[in-house]
Amino acid sequence: MDHRFSKHEYFISCSFTIIFSGFVAASYFDISTCPYRYDRMASTSNWTNDRGDACPSRTSGKGEMQSSHSLFTSITQGGDLTCHMADLVIWVYIVALLLFMSHKYYYYRVMGLHYFLLDYCYFHNACLVLFLLWCLVDVQWSKEPLISWEVYLPQTWLKERQVALSDIQTGGFGRSIKDIAAKTTPLVNRTWTDWAQQLIPTTARQMILVAGIYQPVSVNIRTIGYAAAEVSSTDEVLLNFLSFFTLVAGSFGPILGAIFVWSNSLLFHSFDRMSSSYLHLAPAVTQLLLLHRLFTSAKRELASFEMSPSGTAAAAAAAAATATATAAGGDDDVGTLRHRVDALCVTGTLCHDLRQAVSYWTMLKLHFVMFIAWQIFYHTFSESRRRRRTRKYQKKLKEIALRHEEFCRLTGATLEEAQLLRPIFVLSEGIVGDPTQRVTAYTWLMEHPPLGKEGVLYRFVTMFGTGYLPTVILFQVAQWLMHVCFFTLAYPVMYYSFHIALSAWPLALYVIFFLLYTVYNAAAVNKRWIQKLQRLAMIGMETQRDHEERYLSRIDGNVNNTCVHGK
Repeated sequence: MDHRFSKHEYFISCSFTIIFSGFVAASYFDISTCPYRYDRMASTSNWTNDRGDACPSRTSGKGEMQSSHSLFTSITQGGDLTCHMADLVIWVYIVALLLFMSHKYYYYRVMGLHYFLLDYCYFHNACLVLFLLWCLVDVQWSKEPLISWEVYLPQTWLKERQVALSDIQTGGFGRSIKDIAAKTTPLVNRTWTDWAQQLIPTTARQMILVAGIYQPVSVNIRTIGYAAAEVSSTDEVLLNFLSFFTLVAGSFGPILGAIFVWSNSLLFHSFDRMSSSYLHLAPAVTQLLLLHRLFTSAKRELASFEMSPSGTAAAAAAAAATATATAAGGDDDVGTLRHRVDALCVTGTLCHDLRQAVSYWTMLKLHFVMFIAWQIFYHTFSESRRRRRTRKYQKKLKEIALRHEEFCRLTGATLEEAQLLRPIFVLSEGIVGDPTQRVTAYTWLMEHPPLGKEGVLYRFVTMFGTGYLPTVILFQVAQWLMHVCFFTLAYPVMYYSFHIALSAWPLALYVIFFLLYTVYNAAAVNKRWIQKLQRLAMIGMETQRDHEERYLSRIDGNVNNTCVHGK
C-alpha cells in the first residue's frame, strides 16, 4: 500500500478527473445535439444507389452549408466548440498518452521496470493512438518521390500499379472495392481463408504500393465527424473499419476487465494508481464517443431514408412490422424498436454495416488477431533482448575466468586461494544478481498471482512444473482465456447497443460501472489505510501512556527517597 501522500498529486489528479469527466459528458450530449453530420463517402452512395437499397447521399450543415473537413477551419467558421467537444477529448487523450508514455519509460527505466511497457494495456493504447492519428491527420504528399526504388520491385507489381493508376486517371477504378476487395474482405463474404492464400493482396499492391520516399506537402487535422464517416465508408472497410472494431473488442473486453485483475483504484494522491486506472478506462471512453458519433449518424440516416420517397416501401414495411410486434408482444417497446430498426436497416445503410461488423465470432477473431500480433511483438522484443543479455553475460563470465587464471599464473596462488577474489572480479564488472532477467508482467504475476499461489490460475500455469518454457506457454494460454472471458462478459452489452438499441448508452453504463468499481476500490484502500493509521495511533498512545506511567513512577520513587533521607 502506498502511504506517501502528496497534496500536489492529489490536486492535479482530482482536478484532471473532474475536468476530463465534464468534457466527456459534454461531448456525449454535444454529439447528440450536433445539428449536422457528415454523410458517408460518395462511392458508398453510388454503390448503394446502383443497388437501389439506400437513399441518396445528402450532406447538411449549419445553415445548409457544407461542413469543412478541417478541424481548425470548422471551429473558425462556427466560432466556438459546438460539435467539436469530442475532438477536444480525443486530442487530450492522444497528447496525454504520448506524454505519459514518455514519462513512464524514463521513470520505469530508472527503476528497471521498463519491460512493463510491453504489457497488453500499453500495446492496446499505443495501437489506438496510432489508429486515431491515422484517421485524424491528413498528410498530402508530393507527386514525385524524393528517393525512388521502382527499379528494385518486381515487374509484375509495376505493371499492376501502372494499370491501376491509368484506371484512376480515366475514372474506371476510383477507390471503390466493389469488384476487388469484396473477394478478400471477411466482413463481406464471412471467410478468412482468402487472407492465407496471398500474403499481399492485389488491392494492397495497387493502392498501398508507393514508388519511394515522398515529401510531405501539407498536414491537416480532420474532424471526428468526418473521420467517423470515412471509417464507416465501404472503401475503408479493409483497414479502418476492421481496425476500429478490433480495438472496440479489446477496449470493452479485456482492457476494462483487467480492472478486476489489477484492482485499479482512483486514488488521487497516487499518480501510479491514477495512471493505471486511466490506461484501462480511457480507450473505452474514447471509442464510446466515436461509436456514439456513428450511432447518431446511423439513426439520422434512417430518419432521412424514412422521409425520402425511396424509403416509402421500407417505412410501410417498418410500420407493418411494428404493428405485428405490438400485437404479439403488447407494449413491448424494445421489441417494437427492434422490429422497426430491422425493417429500415437495409443493405447499404450505416446501421446495417455496424450490425454486420458486430457478431461474437467476428469480433473474437479480430481480437485474436490483435492478441497474436501482441504476442509476436512481445516475445520478439523480450526474448531477443534476453538472449542478447545472456550472450553478453556469458562473455563477461569468460573474461572474468581468464583474468582469474592470469592472476593464478602471475601470483602462484592456488585455485582455492584465488577463488576468494572471484567476487571482487564479478563486482568490478557491475554484475549483481542475474543481469539477464528483467521485471515484466509475467515475472510479477508469477510472484504475485491474482488469486494467490494456491489459486486456480497459478496451478494451471504451473501444471507441468515451474520451468520457463512450459510456464510461459501456459501463462499466455491463461491470458487468452481471460481475454475470452472478459470479451464474453462485454459482448451482451455490445450486442444490445448495436442490434437492439442502436445507441451508445448501454456501453456508457458499462463503462460507468467500471468507473464506480475503481472508486469503490479507492474507498476500500483508504479505509484500510485509515484503519492502519488508527492502529498505529493507538499503539503510539499506549506507548506514550506507558512512558508517562514509568516517568511518574520514577518521580514518585525519587520523592519517597528524598522524604526518607530527610527524616
